[in-house]
Amino acid sequence: MPTRTPFPLALALTVAAACALPTVPATPASADVLVPGQRRRPRPRPYPRRPDPKVPIQPNRQPIAIAKLSSPAFAPGAAIPTVHTCEGADTSPPLRWEKLPKGTVSVALIVRDPDAPDPRKPVMTWMHWVLWDLPPEAGGLPDDSASKGLPAGTRVGKNGWGKAAWGGPCPPIGKHRYFFELYALDRKLGVRADGVGRAAAEDDAAQSAKVDAKRLLDAMSGHVLGRATLIGRYQKKAPPPKGK
Repeated sequence: MPTRTPFPLALALTVAAACALPTVPATPASADVLVPGQRRRPRPRPYPRRPDPKVPIQPNRQPIAIAKLSSPAFAPGAAIPTVHTCEGADTSPPLRWEKLPKGTVSVALIVRDPDAPDPRKPVMTWMHWVLWDLPPEAGGLPDDSASKGLPAGTRVGKNGWGKAAWGGPCPPIGKHRYFFELYALDRKLGVRADGVGRAAAEDDAAQSAKVDAKRLLDAMSGHVLGRATLIGRYQKKAPPPKGK
């Protein structure tokens, strides 16, 4: 008659046999080693970088060339002369552009103040000048061109005061920065009251005056070949003491 193994001893033998089986070493998650029977997972692709909403998107994501914008009236980063502000004659400053990329058909110009109303706590961007369809061969704008006449074909949009005109620096508080931003485009945009860059039965200054900087930037999307920026600064002069 076979001898039975006591239950506690049989359980101990079973546990010992299980512990004697070969084990598969744990593989760190970062190691590029597959455990037998495991399928390789595709590595996640990084999310594409979102484009800057302030910069119009290029059609084939081609790099945007760097042009040059300068002014005989003030050096980059320097103070804008009073004559070009609300404390002077409020004339538009002279500008010069160079090194426009090959294929430039028209030029757009936006002058903005990102420090409004207080540079210590800016809450908005104030537009001072909105121009487009400038001829690249003009090479720039003379002093007081806003009043004396812009190059033929130039469109003038709506500034922060709601006027189709140049509005000089007039900061209520502190010293503000003024960005003169030039865009070299591969086409002329034209104008229409409900948008830029579409065919229109009427195509006149009254319709151009309804186009603001945001709509102009939207219309430039995919047509920017190059850009340049010139920054000027201005702070109102302290008022004279009372009684003098």
